[in-house]
Amino acid sequence: MSKRWGTLGTHSKRAAWLTLTAILMGSPPLTHAAEAPGALTIIVRDQNTDRPLSAVQITITERETNATQTVETDTQGRIVVNQLDPGLYALTLSKTGFASLNEPSIRVITRKNSKVEFELGSVVLEEVAVQAQAGDPFASPSSTYLDREALRSAVGGGADPLLSLDGLPGLASASEFASFSVRGRGPRDNLIFVDDFPFDKAVHFDATLG
Repeated sequence: MSKRWGTLGTHSKRAAWLTLTAILMGSPPLTHAAEAPGALTIIVRDQNTDRPLSAVQITITERETNATQTVETDTQGRIVVNQLDPGLYALTLSKTGFASLNEPSIRVITRKNSKVEFELGSVVLEEVAVQAQAGDPFASPSSTYLDREALRSAVGGGADPLLSLDGLPGLASASEFASFSVRGRGPRDNLIFVDDFPFDKAVHFDATLG
């Protein structure tokens, strides 16, 4: 009876070992399932002066998983990023006063430290020139110039300069201690120029006009 149990135990152990061997042969070893990580050495310089740029914000995005991490360059304008899974990464570089830079494809290789270099250019600002012009100190601040086309286009005036002037805004004194009128109704109340010369006889019999 004991011999029979010994025989059955031997067969069971042999079957278990065969099953375990088949499982191990059908699946790859765990040491080969995940590749060894790699690294990136990033160097950033000024495009104009070729000097290293410190405090550059670098966002590293793994394209397969969209996992991101942010690092910053040191005073030498460089940063070493370790423990990166092999594959493709996207890099975004930004710094105040410089134009941002996007690099969509950087490959990380297993057990290798890959060096990549970038140059950032200064931000180009749009230039706006403002020029000032001095005013004429002898010009009247309340003067208005009307050419022939403006007189013809005046409402209710047509081609008559006096009717056109009559339709313009005017200013008169409402005090009994002052007497002045700007843009009056009569020819004597307005200074009329013809070809840039004063013309005081715009109409005949102006004394009879108001």
